[in-house]
Amino acid sequence: MGVAHSVVQIPPWAQEWPGKAPIRIVVPYAAGGNADSGARAYAEIVSASLKQTVIVDNRPGASSIIGSDVIAKPAPDGYTIGVQAGTDSERPGLGGN
Repeated sequence: MGVAHSVVQIPPWAQEWPGKAPIRIVVPYAAGGNADSGARAYAEIVSASLKQTVIVDNRPGASSIIGSDVIAKPAPDGYTIGVQAGTDSERPGLGGN
């Protein structure tokens, strides 16, 4: 018994990136600190390179857990970047969330 199959080519429907939405860099620390300064310098470079708006979004509080939660659960659009300090990588073992 023969098996018939056909090859159908579907055109790619991928969207251009970056689109019109601004790129958001989430910093889970207060404005004016080292992480914020580094994120703002990075935002300038990315903005100039991509000709796209880049927003630095400071979300301090709860020992950076508030901002880290925003980074961990972004909108699935590919426009959120997070800044973390090295010590934050140990935090998941300390809490229930």
